[in-house]
Amino acid sequence: RENCSVFITGSNSKLLAKEFTKELSGRYVSFRIRPFIFLELQEYARQLGRECSVSDYLIWGGFPKRLEFSTLSEQKRYL
Repeated sequence: RENCSVFITGSNSKLLAKEFTKELSGRYVSFRIRPFIFLELQEYARQLGRECSVSDYLIWGGFPKRLEFSTLSEQKRYL
């Protein structure tokens, strides 16, 4: 189809690096998105009017999108 974009995401870099790159030769862009470090997550939480403690970071990790959800069940479903 024309004017169509396909996004393939995943955490298995070996699979993406070997198999898909052969099929998509010259038609893909690969980049890494890493979770926030604690200070980055804390700053983002402040921007949202929320707080993020060290224990919160250790339990949930540095995924910033989860701070946008208001309930624990939404956060769990996201992660």
